[in-house]
Amino acid sequence: MNIFIPQKLKKTSAPILVAVSGGSDSIAMLFALREELTSERLIVAHYNHGIRGEEASRDEAHVRELCEKLSVRFILGSGDVPSAAKHSGESIEMAARNMRREFLISTAIKNKCIAIATGHNCDDQVETLFLRLLRGAGLRGLGGIRPEIVNENGIIFFRPIINCSHLELQEYLKERFQQTWCEDSTNTDLDILRNKLRHKIVPLFRENFGNAFSQPMLRTMELLRQDADCLDSIAKAELKKLSVADESSYATISVDGLVELHEAIRSRVLLEFIYSSHLMDIVTKQVIDRLWNLCEGDGSEQHIATLSQNCVAVRKGMFLKLLPLDAYVNMQLEGEQSFYHALPEIMKLAPLSRVCLGTYEFGEMLHVALATEPSRQLIKPPRTPLGQYPVECTISATAFSEPLVLRSYEYGDKISPAGGNFTRKLSDIFTDLKLPKEFRRSIPLLATASGKVLWLPGYAVDASVAVVPGERSVKLTLSRYFKQTKIRI
Repeated sequence: MNIFIPQKLKKTSAPILVAVSGGSDSIAMLFALREELTSERLIVAHYNHGIRGEEASRDEAHVRELCEKLSVRFILGSGDVPSAAKHSGESIEMAARNMRREFLISTAIKNKCIAIATGHNCDDQVETLFLRLLRGAGLRGLGGIRPEIVNENGIIFFRPIINCSHLELQEYLKERFQQTWCEDSTNTDLDILRNKLRHKIVPLFRENFGNAFSQPMLRTMELLRQDADCLDSIAKAELKKLSVADESSYATISVDGLVELHEAIRSRVLLEFIYSSHLMDIVTKQVIDRLWNLCEGDGSEQHIATLSQNCVAVRKGMFLKLLPLDAYVNMQLEGEQSFYHALPEIMKLAPLSRVCLGTYEFGEMLHVALATEPSRQLIKPPRTPLGQYPVECTISATAFSEPLVLRSYEYGDKISPAGGNFTRKLSDIFTDLKLPKEFRRSIPLLATASGKVLWLPGYAVDASVAVVPGERSVKLTLSRYFKQTKIRI
């Protein structure tokens, strides 16, 4: 079997953390590493995501028993992924991936492991290529999973079985070791796009072009990674030239020089700029475009753009700065200024989706004005017809302690109107106001990322964010913007 182990790992006796889920791929990886290295160097890490109940407990027991049989140290991690996903607003899959990665890194550091081995195979590579083609990725994304990377802690992530197929790995376990494994029932859920590719699309290629159909794809992905590495190295050199040291500790670059760069290099410079701030883990083309929009013009006025729930870009003069959202809000409070967030057009886009404040689209525009003086009395918004714009409210400045989203109505939503001692379902409010059911999901709601409704525009703000005497307040004005031109913020 063609197993990949970086040369650096062959020249040292430092321990290696092996991520084993209990499936055939990760178990085959463990056996293959055990043949190449000593058992004493290997530490198995298994993470129970708290998602699959008895099936997850079965996987955990299977891996634990296997480690006892092979005399390999076993370390268990666990977490409540559904709760974490609900709190963060991430999908279950993304939350599970992030929690597992955090567990692996912290475990590796604690046990002084030089590397972490994960069970990605060549079939995963092909599926990744299809997924990223569907999503419109660039060279970096189309290059797929790298056989070896080094993270910020200096730990090597490597994929020993990246050149092996799923079928090859199963045959290796059965023929060499008569070893069993666990099947994850979620791998057959065709509502998950990767599973649909795995069970519906990839078999069509294999049927029509043979088992070796993936090899040309893998060679292409390797070439794309090489090209991406070359362009990235050029972009890092350009970013170093443009970086500016100022009195703050936040990442800052000069806008001069960006316009002279080729678009392919310029977008990579902005990408590296964002990553260098350590404020965002995932950056999309939309974010890059939003950042570039700030660079246009002479910079005579200050403009800002919200890049994520935690990151804000500020353009002032010929300088572009990235800083945390809470730091920016504090600056606004101190400066007694106001700013805008551009928001998506809920009726025309995805009515059921949650959208972070600051998404750069056409549609709703939220103006945020920070009060200059503490309030002397409880402030309640005036009642207006639902769906009528512009509409205003005033909330406590402490509402910015948690990321806010503008979203549509969801079943079960409630609000406790400021000034009252009761809680009402929004469905009952809509019924009282005789709002037809077909229009209810077109009414935008301001809510926390965890789901709590803070403002039903035109009706009430929630008591939890009502402005009480002595508090600083924030005035929100929601309006519609229909002109098909770029919005400057």
